[in-house]
Amino acid sequence: DDAAAPYENAMKSLPLHAAADLTSDEKLRERLVRAALVTLRSPGLPTCDKLAQLPVVAALASDKQYAPLSRLLNIFAREMYSSYMAFHAEEAAQAFMTEHGLHHAACERKMRLLSLTSLCVTHKELTYAAVAEALKVEADQVEHWVVEAISAGLIAAKMDQVRSTVVVSSCLEREFGKEQFGRLRTSLDQWGTSVQGLLKVVLESKTGP
Repeated sequence: DDAAAPYENAMKSLPLHAAADLTSDEKLRERLVRAALVTLRSPGLPTCDKLAQLPVVAALASDKQYAPLSRLLNIFAREMYSSYMAFHAEEAAQAFMTEHGLHHAACERKMRLLSLTSLCVTHKELTYAAVAEALKVEADQVEHWVVEAISAGLIAAKMDQVRSTVVVSSCLEREFGKEQFGRLRTSLDQWGTSVQGLLKVVLESKTGP
């Protein structure tokens, strides 16, 4: 993706700045805005949690010109499709997106894929009805969106057409905070318990009659 290099370069420098720097450094403001827009536009940059968490992005929320950009970043980082649609329903938001080349159809597609990813994080199985409700699509469109998410590398899943269910194997984490760390710790604990059980079986088989 052509957007990857500019994004990675921005993420090397932007975390070095405090929120207060945004009001005194116009070049910093320009770099931040450029990085945010590139991230939102690019289908090859699915997550923006690291960018959204930066102090300078938090400061952008009180910037009269670019406050909508800060809000949009937070929606793409951790919120669902319905939040994006609520944002887009505002005339000021639509004007901002048009001015900065953020096409609604592309953003809508990206948010549907990200919302499906979030559903897969918290559910090992999803009914087609639940997916359709979250993505605001018809039930017969669910398989299309699941295939899209799989192709984008966001989820690994299979579709049980008989039960109209999506069976999730793994998925990308849109953000990594305390909640995500807790899930990781639980998974590691379960893995450790499984390994200990396996070792016990192996040792018992060696010491048996």
